[in-house]
Order: sequence, then structure tokens, then C-alpha cells
Amino acid sequence: MVQIGAELEESARIHGASWLRTCVRIWVPLLRPAILGAWILLFVIAVRVLDLAVLLAGPGSRMLSVDIFLWTVTGRQEAASVLALLQTALVVAGLRRRPVAAGPYTRAERGLTRSGAESG
Repeated sequence: MVQIGAELEESARIHGASWLRTCVRIWVPLLRPAILGAWILLFVIAVRVLDLAVLLAGPGSRMLSVDIFLWTVTGRQEAASVLALLQTALVVAGLRRRPVAAGPYTRAERGLTRSGAESG
């Protein structure tokens, strides 16, 4: 969006277009390929993750992503939304507990001892 020149928006304003018409006539057509590409990418990732969960779930087990999918298909949108928010909160809580920036190495792999000094 930063790369789209301001001249298009200025031209629409000069010709009397409102903010909404400028958005619909200029921004949406220019951003449509990017939005479509992002949606397809997210859809493929979601289907791949759901497929794995469906294959691994047994008759006695319940998986959160499978429940979200089933509730969405059966028309229980509110319950599916609540479960999706719960799943997002669990992921965020897990990321806060172990930051990704720490890297995959343990203290022993970096050559550090308990005191934090490097072992010789």
C-alpha cells in the first residue's frame, strides 16, 4: 500500500470522489491480487493442518481444530469463534513462555555452564 502513489487518491479527490468511492474504485482493484494470494496461502496452510489433525484424531479423542471446523460447518459460528479465540490465546501464551528469538540451542549446545561462563 505504501508503494501505491498518492497521485491516484489525489486525482479522485479532485474529481469529487468521496473516501468510500476512492477506496472502492482505486484501492480495492489494486489490492485484489494481493488479498486473493494471501487468502489462498492461508487456506492451504489451514487445510494442511486440519488434514493432519483429522488423520491423527482417534474415536475417543477430540482435537480443538477439528471441533472448530465441525462447529463452523454445522452452523454454530459463535462457538467456533470462541474456540478459535481460545486456540489463539493458547498459542500466544505458549510463545510468551518460550520466546522464539531465544533460538533452538540449549545452554549445553552453546557451551555454557550453570554459572553462565563458557566451558573450555
